[in-house]
Order: sequence, then C-alpha cells, then structure tokens
Amino acid sequence: MHPIRRWPLLFVLFTSSVLAADPSGLEQATNRPGGDYRHFDMPSPNPSACQAACKADPQCRAFTYVKPGAQGPQARCWLKSSVPPSRGDANCVSGVVPRADPKPGDLEYGMNRPGKDYRNFVVPSAKPEDCRAACNAEAPCRSFTYVKPGVQGPEARCWLKNDVPPANPDANCVSGVTVRAPDSGCGACVATTCAAACKDVIVLLCVAGGTTTNDGVACQRCIDTQCRR
Repeated sequence: MHPIRRWPLLFVLFTSSVLAADPSGLEQATNRPGGDYRHFDMPSPNPSACQAACKADPQCRAFTYVKPGAQGPQARCWLKSSVPPSRGDANCVSGVVPRADPKPGDLEYGMNRPGKDYRNFVVPSAKPEDCRAACNAEAPCRSFTYVKPGVQGPEARCWLKNDVPPANPDANCVSGVTVRAPDSGCGACVATTCAAACKDVIVLLCVAGGTTTNDGVACQRCIDTQCRR
C-alpha cells in the first residue's frame, strides 16, 4: 500500500487562510475593546459604514462594529481614539485606520499629557482648538491638555503646561505641543526658574510692560529678581 499523501490538504488549508484575508481592512469576528470616545446605533447592519465613519473623523484610530442583537436590536458602531489589542468575537467586526503620527502643533486626539500644569480654565466653546490657541499665546506654555465636558465638571477644561510631559492614551482628552522659536528671554526664564511661583497665575511677559494679575506678587518678584538682571 502506498503512503497517503497529505500535502494537497495542507495546500487547501493554506490557500483558504490566504483567501480569508479581507482586502477592505475589515477584521471579521474580531473585537477591539477599549479606547472608545463615541458610539451610535446604525440604521442598517453594514460594518463598512462604521469603517467609513472612522475614516471621516480625524480623531478615530480604530473601530468595532457590533452585530444586531448583541447590544440591542440594531447594529452599533464604536469609534476609538487609540488602537486597542484585538480578540476574537463572533459578534464583532473591527478595523484600524492608519493615521500619521501628530507633529508639534497638531492636536493629539485621545491623548493626555498629565503633569507640569501652571494654570487651567474652563473652555466655554468646548473646542480643543481654543485650548491650543491659549497655549500658543502664552510664553511659558510648552504643551496643553484639553479635557472634554463632563469629565472634570459640566464644561470642558484646558490645562496649560510649562514643559512637555509624556503622552498617555485617554479618550477624554486632546493634547498637543506648541510650536515656537527658541526663547532665551523672560518667557523661557519664567517657564523654568519661576514656574512654581507663577503656578495658576496668568503671566503676561514681554507684553504691555511685563505685568501679571493682581495675585501674582510672588511670580512678579521672581521675574524681577531672577529674569531681569
């Protein structure tokens, strides 16, 4: 009796696995739990529509489509500001949307840069762009984190920072690093030497005579003694 040749079966299994790859980028039977910043019910059960919603939103880095009946009578789409690890789930279809890494000056969606804060304030417009503009307008500011409404109070909040802390994934935040020319004058001095004295004070330096708010006595003393020699 001749031995049974098994290579045709292996070839069939191999070619089947290759053909199973989805050229559209949809990850069939896959869930990517976590990193969600928005979800919505879908009028029709179409994972490609969930993928399109992610591609259309600059904040979206990945998505998970949940089939009808799993989380309610309708299909549901989850948009994510990070790329969580994948795991098998017959009720889901997921995918990743490639994005270029943010450059200095760009908004870093889904990122928090905790620490190094020197002041914070409410953002009535609830626009991260206004937090970025505030950072760009102040000499001590090197980076910022915008926190969405409902997280630290009913309104959005902006945190300005005198350094560039490491970025951590956080779906409730948008951060960024300011772009400015190297500063060897009073702005750089206050961002380092006088940072503690100037905490939570609106510092107006090299503008209108270099004044501060009325409660900035310690900050002004530091500027006068350390930065203006």
